[in-house]
This record gives sequence, C-alpha cells and structure tokens, in this order.
Amino acid sequence: GARSPTSPTRSSISSPATGSFTVTWASVVGKTYRVQACSDLVSGSWTDVSPDVAATSATSTWTDASAMGGRKFYRVQLVP
Repeated sequence: GARSPTSPTRSSISSPATGSFTVTWASVVGKTYRVQACSDLVSGSWTDVSPDVAATSATSTWTDASAMGGRKFYRVQLVP
C-alpha cells in the first residue's frame, strides 16, 4: 500500500548504551520531524518524546536517553 506522507520510512532503532535507544530514519532535507513513543499500541496514546528535528541530510537521528523501564514503541512524524 501507499505510505502516508506524514510517516517517514524508519531505517533503524538501536541501543548504543544501556537505557537509551537511537531512532534513525530516511528524511528530506529542509523538512522537520518529531519522534513519538507509546507503551501500548492498543491504546494508541502517542506522546512527543523529541523536540522538532530539522533534517540536514537524507538520514536523521534522535536518541531517547531516558528509555528505561518497560516496553516502548517509536514512530516518526513529519511536522506540518
């Protein structure tokens, strides 16, 4: 199916240090993105966890340094 223009392609999620996760995604230079997180996909209650991330290259990253405790899902949204 077609991808929503507000949902960039997620390239990867890695854990470079204990208690942190780095989200990396394909981006468009000049566009602004925001990372959101949710602990339960059923509830669909997404919360902004990053400041606005301005893309300066074809790949953008953001690290959640406070990813301790429990399960967490991430998504990246294009800021209108």
